[in-house]
Amino acid sequence: MKFLQARSKIQTNSVKLSIDDSSVFYILFYGMVISFLHHQVRLRLFSGAFRRSGSVMRHRGRFQLILDKVRQWAYRPWVILALSAAIAAVLGWTVFDRLLIFSALLAIVLVLGIAWPRITLLGLTGACQFSSQRTTEGESALLQVRLTNWFPWPAFDLQLQLGSGDARADSLRISRVAPWSQSEHHWEYRPKRRGVHPLARVEVCTAFPFGLWHARKAVVVSFPLLVWPKTFPVAPPPWEYQRESWMGQRNPHLAGYGGDFLGLRPFRPGDTIRRVHWPQSLRLQQLVVCEQEAESRMPILLVLDTSGFSEQDSALQSAGEWAVRATASLARGWLEMGYTVGLVCSSGLTPPRGGTHQLHLLMDTLAQVPLGSDTTLAQLLYEARPWILDGSLVVVITSESALLATPIGYEHNVHYIVFPVEGQNRNRRPTGRASGCCLFLDTPEDCVRYLAVGWEKTCHG
Repeated sequence: MKFLQARSKIQTNSVKLSIDDSSVFYILFYGMVISFLHHQVRLRLFSGAFRRSGSVMRHRGRFQLILDKVRQWAYRPWVILALSAAIAAVLGWTVFDRLLIFSALLAIVLVLGIAWPRITLLGLTGACQFSSQRTTEGESALLQVRLTNWFPWPAFDLQLQLGSGDARADSLRISRVAPWSQSEHHWEYRPKRRGVHPLARVEVCTAFPFGLWHARKAVVVSFPLLVWPKTFPVAPPPWEYQRESWMGQRNPHLAGYGGDFLGLRPFRPGDTIRRVHWPQSLRLQQLVVCEQEAESRMPILLVLDTSGFSEQDSALQSAGEWAVRATASLARGWLEMGYTVGLVCSSGLTPPRGGTHQLHLLMDTLAQVPLGSDTTLAQLLYEARPWILDGSLVVVITSESALLATPIGYEHNVHYIVFPVEGQNRNRRPTGRASGCCLFLDTPEDCVRYLAVGWEKTCHG
């Protein structure tokens, strides 16, 4: 009898202490919302604690792989929302029926958040083009973007990405595109690397309205942008190549100094008194000067070796980019001084010529030359052999590793500009000064300073 009374008392107390179904519904609802909002913070704390633990330091590779996979999936908001909907559905099916409503609401939000960005981009088409065909590293170019919305509802929160490696710097946000309309946007694009831009495909993406899923769609690029390497001022070639004529050749279509006699003309301010023809000046009672044919300056051939650089390593890539910039600076500076300049690289051979067309041809080639090519320094020197034998000025831009691995002969007309490579034994050569016909640089950025002061000053201090 006492046992039955105690049992009924316990049942009565349990009925009084039971929680209402609506309270459980609200507790689970707010718990899932808080979990959804703070999942990234909790995962970062979790990964940081694992990194600080000694066991992970001993098994860094395995745990790092696991954490990367967890981060790859768990950092996505739709994964947390899907798990919350699944947990609510299981609890609603087994414990509380009202949680099925909450699970259905989460499922609706999930489907709408994933489907709506895709639907928005189905009715959106885009095209873009640059205002100019060429520019230089660090200089801006105007990008014109046209977006057309074919649907009767507007498109919100769009983002245009150029895919050049920096998402924050290379993206354009468009707040709204009206229904059944075409909008035009202008963007001042400033490339940081040489090459044919955009470096990857241009995409328009959106995650409206909930940010659960980013839908992407390619945008047609009408005219790409060719980015030239950045250049800096350089000094003239070595002195022995500045005043020497090329094998006695003359230019009969251009007046100059040192060639054959062309004729007489009246004296102009700036003419030297040595060129005055005194007998004819006395006869004509005015000063006249002699005109001569211009000398053809000695050709210059630049040899760019990129086999010792690589785009996979950041240090080697930086050194390779500086080597390309040094080559472009020498080509532009000496062409503007009136020399004929050619180029030999992994992309092919460009014979020495002069003029603006040659400048554009060399800069276009240098803008697209790859780093880490399979063409060795010995093969490039073999292509430049005719100019080496003719006595032309040949300037080779290469790396330490490629120079030490190549058996070369030090001809008097061949000069080397050697860029450093990390990990190379530098006790085998002098640094920061030209040794014989080789200019060894301490850092890749030193080429700006050494090439600006001139080859003779670099050799003799």
